[in-house]
Amino acid sequence: MIFWILAALMAAAVVAAVAWPLLRSRKNARQAADYDIEVYRDQLAEVERSHERGQIGDAEAEAAKAEIGRRILAADQRRSAAEDMVGASSGLRRALAAILAVSVPAGAVGLYLELGSPGMEGLPFAERDIQESGTQVARGNGGGGNGNGQQGQAPQLREAEQNLAARLNENPRDADGWVLLGRTRMAMGRYEGAAEAFGRARDLRPEDPNVAAMFGESVVMASGGTVTQAAETALKAAAKANPGDTRTQYYLALAELQKGNAETALNQWAAMVKAAPADAPWLEVVRRQMAAAEEQLGREPGTTFAEVKPEAPAGADGASGPTREQKQAAQDMSPDERRQMVRGMVEGLAARLEQNPRDFEGWQRLIRSYGVLGETENAEDALRTALETFQNAPFVRQQLIAQAREQNLSLPEGVGNGATGDTSGPSQEQMEAAQDMSPEQRREMIAGMVDGLAKRLEERPDDLEGWLMLGRSYRVLEEPAKARDALAKAAELAPDNVEVLSRYARAIRAAAGERQTDESYEVTQRILELDADNPQALWFTALRHAANGDRAKAREMFDRALAQLPQDTPQTAELRRRAEQVLAD
Repeated sequence: MIFWILAALMAAAVVAAVAWPLLRSRKNARQAADYDIEVYRDQLAEVERSHERGQIGDAEAEAAKAEIGRRILAADQRRSAAEDMVGASSGLRRALAAILAVSVPAGAVGLYLELGSPGMEGLPFAERDIQESGTQVARGNGGGGNGNGQQGQAPQLREAEQNLAARLNENPRDADGWVLLGRTRMAMGRYEGAAEAFGRARDLRPEDPNVAAMFGESVVMASGGTVTQAAETALKAAAKANPGDTRTQYYLALAELQKGNAETALNQWAAMVKAAPADAPWLEVVRRQMAAAEEQLGREPGTTFAEVKPEAPAGADGASGPTREQKQAAQDMSPDERRQMVRGMVEGLAARLEQNPRDFEGWQRLIRSYGVLGETENAEDALRTALETFQNAPFVRQQLIAQAREQNLSLPEGVGNGATGDTSGPSQEQMEAAQDMSPEQRREMIAGMVDGLAKRLEERPDDLEGWLMLGRSYRVLEEPAKARDALAKAAELAPDNVEVLSRYARAIRAAAGERQTDESYEVTQRILELDADNPQALWFTALRHAANGDRAKAREMFDRALAQLPQDTPQTAELRRRAEQVLAD
């Protein structure tokens, strides 16, 4: 009798656990996703700041931004799912709950009468199958791969992963199991293992677009943010079956950007943004990528996004232009009132730039706004401050110089002077003409401009910014040897500039097929003389020691490099894993 009383109580508890989610609102799920999105946005801004300070390199920054973008997309999907649940019929949910309240106990009793043994003694806990608990942990916490709260669940996730892997060894045809294993590994930051698991699931379900999308995404993450051919093939298959999936749209556009097709990437992202709601949480991620594409095309970053989504809220920097409401209000103002409103906005923008001076687009808007107000002196002061702020960012400086010439502003002494030394990039007419060209014609135009820049630098070899721009241009044109030679000139002019030396070392490795050479190692050691804690230099020094068989010294260098990076992040964990792999080889 005691058994049946306990069974009834347990059945009631199960019914409550199953039915309660159907009866309550999904508000908590929405709030959790909203919180995650805000956290990820902050992380994205921190990555940008770390990159600008030189704490992480270009590759690490791109990988981190790709990972954070993936998490924002995943959180947005969770939020959308929660909203769909809120919109479901409450009557239907109550009816379903009532059915469960009857069917669950009845089914349980029927099965137990058929299969159970009420008189059987209980097994000791040590003899019970603990794999099911591991599976439940993975289902509950590792499914989305969003990274929220993963740190406290790391032991459970590891146990879940081990249990799932053991089960799949016994039953390798379980496609759901492989998907679950892939999601668990994504949550753990084990992207290569996740790609392997999703690949097995795809072999079993080749027509499933969701599996294809998960596989493609995991391959991108495992490749440090690079959309490889395998990833692109899978993502295209997923997009064909589900063209509205923002995740696949994002990565396919990223693939075009990485292949040098900036115009195609920009158009794809623009279409994606145009179809999205104004408050979509991933808009900031895509806006930044669109700005990167515009930089490659020689356009002002942010213009395309503003055209296709003018109603979008301000970006992370908070320094966007007037809102739609402000524009509408301005139409009913007198000229003096409108000027006063603009003056207030300009002062607010200037104040924000004091707090966040690394906002390049903000400086461009401020300089342009002072020009509209006819305050040339203020515009030139803002230009001078912006040029000083970005003194180690040659491309940004060239954009500022080009804008100054467009507004007929006086440049600071020694900046961009002389026709023969003009390295400010394409003119406004050239940029407009480029929009009507084919990719081949545009590439030819860029190559011609680069050749012209190279000839001007022969006449003016002391132009540091010119050599840096030439090196970057050759890299875009995929001519690594020429990029290396141009940056060698820059390194001669700035032998104590860590940023210039870091670019030079990267160019040497790129020209050697992404291999470290004696020459790149010498540059790396010079960087360490100037900055003993430079993580990139420490990392490549560790690789050299490992190649020479000095494991102890290599480990010391790896540990010092990793200590400079943000801790408890998937990227740092992946680098730590790679370091251990190098030391074990």
